[in-house]
Amino acid sequence: IIGSCGQITMLLVGFFTIFMACALISNVVYVYVHICLPAVAPPGTALHFVLLSGICWISFGVFFNYFMSIAVHPGRVPQRFKEWFRYRVKQDPGTVPESWVCKKCREGKPARTHHCSICGECVLKMDHHCPWINGCVGYHNQRYFNLFLVYLLIGTFYCSCLYGYVFWHTNEYKYISKNIYVLLAFVVAGAIFVAMLAFTSWNGYLLKTNQSAIEFQINSEEADRVKNLQNGSVYRNPYDLGFRRNVAEVFSIRSLMAGIGEPGYEKAKGWRGTLMVLSAMLPTLQPMHCDGSVFPQWSENSNFDTV
Repeated sequence: IIGSCGQITMLLVGFFTIFMACALISNVVYVYVHICLPAVAPPGTALHFVLLSGICWISFGVFFNYFMSIAVHPGRVPQRFKEWFRYRVKQDPGTVPESWVCKKCREGKPARTHHCSICGECVLKMDHHCPWINGCVGYHNQRYFNLFLVYLLIGTFYCSCLYGYVFWHTNEYKYISKNIYVLLAFVVAGAIFVAMLAFTSWNGYLLKTNQSAIEFQINSEEADRVKNLQNGSVYRNPYDLGFRRNVAEVFSIRSLMAGIGEPGYEKAKGWRGTLMVLSAMLPTLQPMHCDGSVFPQWSENSNFDTV
């Protein structure tokens, strides 16, 4: 009974946070479109069309990626891995490392998989449990969550610029700057922008180094251990394949997955590679390129670039 009450409570809290997120973002967009924009750029002008097109595209990016983060499951342990694990245990249980067994559900789990006590299941490449999406950020929805943060950062900056213009020219737009809805939207947009600037920077670092938040803690301890050995070694995350391939792995860009000397590598360098990375910003329903149970690892002899 206690467990059921806890799950119901978490479900209600999750619905409330999702509603609050949508309400706050919608309020910022509404004030921009219906109050500030018509006064600064009258309807029918070229400036009005440009500014309106910009907020429409950004809003679509924010809500599309937000709802995809919620709708796409972060990743359950594939059935084929469970069957392989049970066969391995049955054949030779002594060769099964403890790291392959979940301490909570006592089932097999692939590398980079962690158990979420709130969701009550193992999540592939679990980053963290986010109350704002009422679920975990993991292998299959990580790209949507990252893009949601990026679009929200751009959107709050975009809206704050127009709000700031209105407040800067107080004498001309005094009747607007005194509007309580504009004041509220300005405060909300500014607060979200500051929070997203920090959070997006943090997630950008994790993306660059191909780590989850949980792995960062684990790798930090390992890096300290290597440093304490004082043998001149520098610890590198085993899944760090270089920036280009790290982005390709998270956003499932197959054309960027080639290593040095492999077919397609040269075509993905320079401005072409930059365009491919920027293409990850576009909305897509394309599934990830694998099931999340196996990840390539870096080694001294690998042909992965580091930039």
